[in-house]
Amino acid sequence: MSHLRPNTLYAYQLEAEDTAGQQSVSELGTFRTQPVKLTLTRTGGTDTTLQTRIDRNVAGLTGVTLTVASRSWTSLPPGDAISSSLPDHATSASVARLLPNLTYYAQVSGTETVAGTSVTSAVFPLKTLPVPLTLVSSQITRNSATFTFTSTSAGTGGMKIGTGSNHRSFSYTYATETGTRHIVTVKGLSAKTSYSAHAVLRQSHGNEAGLSAKISFRTPR
Repeated sequence: MSHLRPNTLYAYQLEAEDTAGQQSVSELGTFRTQPVKLTLTRTGGTDTTLQTRIDRNVAGLTGVTLTVASRSWTSLPPGDAISSSLPDHATSASVARLLPNLTYYAQVSGTETVAGTSVTSAVFPLKTLPVPLTLVSSQITRNSATFTFTSTSAGTGGMKIGTGSNHRSFSYTYATETGTRHIVTVKGLSAKTSYSAHAVLRQSHGNEAGLSAKISFRTPR
């Protein structure tokens, strides 16, 4: 059977006829169709784009719209929301001009064609990648460390440095210049001490746009 309404209770009865022409009728049975289910999954992207997969359990949807915002919501999306119209049979979507290393919240909606009812997915968190950072060199002395690294987009470079076995307590030092090549000197270090560090990138919107892999070093005596 096809063209049934979603999330609807139906009644049915089976009829049969044997080779002798005798007819029989089953008892009345019921079943309920599944409600429309829409889900979004991040499948790729960069520091400024998101690529998503749209999964659905119905084929017929019209007016499919993807809404993305930098803040979560339960009923109405916030004012910075971006809405994009998609083809009726879309199974994927891309969103561009986003901020790096930031969690966005996305929702897909449309109209189910058989019943003509509006359907809306849950709000799904999807995060963009950080800006790629590449360490070029480092100079370690008894009481300071200088790091040089590059970023694929402009910003203010800094270093996030901590001590101890768990390295959970960090302090930040930022350079004064903005660009794609960054030289950051961290002073006030202790001799003969192990440190854990990350290169970071701060952009005009204020969030930590880039974060490198962990850099471990020990100052000399």
